Amino acid sequence: MINTVVEEGEEPVEYTYDNFTFADVDTESFGTDQRAIGSSWRDVFDGITVDGVFYIVKDTDGNFYKLQFLALTNAAGERGYPEFVYSLLQE
Repeated sequence: MINTVVEEGEEPVEYTYDNFTFADVDTESFGTDQRAIGSSWRDVFDGITVDGVFYIVKDTDGNFYKLQFLALTNAAGERGYPEFVYSLLQE
C-alpha cells in the first residue's frame, strides 16, 4: 500500500498516484500476500474511500500495475459498486 496522506510532523511524500512510475517500485521487497489490499482503501462505516491510498499489484506475467479505488457505492449510496483506476507501470 502507498499512502500519500501526510500527518502533522511527517515528511512529505514525493509521489502521488499520477506521478508514481515503475522506477518507484521496490521490486526486491515486493510482497506476495493477496490479502494486502484488504479494507485499507475504504472507511467501512462511512462507506467512502480513503484519499491518498493506492496499491502496486503484480500479475502472473510479472507486470506491475498501480491501482486506486475511487468509490465504494453507487449514486444511491448502495455498497458493492466499487470504482477504480489502474495503469500498467512500464520499465
